[in-house]
Amino acid sequence: MTPKEISACRAAIGALQWVAVQTQPLACARCNLLLSELAQQPTMQLAQELQELIRVQHCFEAIFRLPKVNHWSQIVAAGFGDQAHQNRPKGGSTGGFLILLSNRDLTVDLPAPMILVTWKTWKLKRVSIDTIDDEVQSLVETEDVLFRTRMLWAAINSAATVGTDSRADFLEASEKEVRLLPGIFGTDSKGGYDSIMVNESPIPTQGQPSKRFNSKSPFLVV
Repeated sequence: MTPKEISACRAAIGALQWVAVQTQPLACARCNLLLSELAQQPTMQLAQELQELIRVQHCFEAIFRLPKVNHWSQIVAAGFGDQAHQNRPKGGSTGGFLILLSNRDLTVDLPAPMILVTWKTWKLKRVSIDTIDDEVQSLVETEDVLFRTRMLWAAINSAATVGTDSRADFLEASEKEVRLLPGIFGTDSKGGYDSIMVNESPIPTQGQPSKRFNSKSPFLVV
């Protein structure tokens, strides 16, 4: 493509990314990949794929009332992380997560409706040689957002604890807020689960959770 065409594609992807972040979780990954490809391989095939993506966009609605929830503390937050191994130019990989709210049925292994509240896809920081590394990178990011979501939900419902200037007190107060809202953390990777929780990898003490991952949510392979 010519420089003018590349500029037009970049502007179109930017507009699509705004829509994807606000209402289109299904378009996030494609926008992200198109932007990477545009920087490395600006071909007309990419422009045609971009046109198709623009054509098929429609509003995504996922906000509704949850049954069995009569108080804010009866909400459960769930986070699901995943990765796509080396699906980018120069061997890069993609991470993604979904954060949802549901009722307490999830905590007793019952099906329940879920509200999608935030989502993201991004280029993983490190180039990896296997899928397990990609899984761990994606899951660490997912847990961080899940933790902040639970803390925010407690805060906006006036359950925030006023701490002191001490960093230790602030962290303790944050932990107390997060524990007010149950969380479930899911992955489809047994290898990623073992790497983080069982340390079947060259990280610290066998049988102890990795120090780089301090999950406050039950961690499930789903």
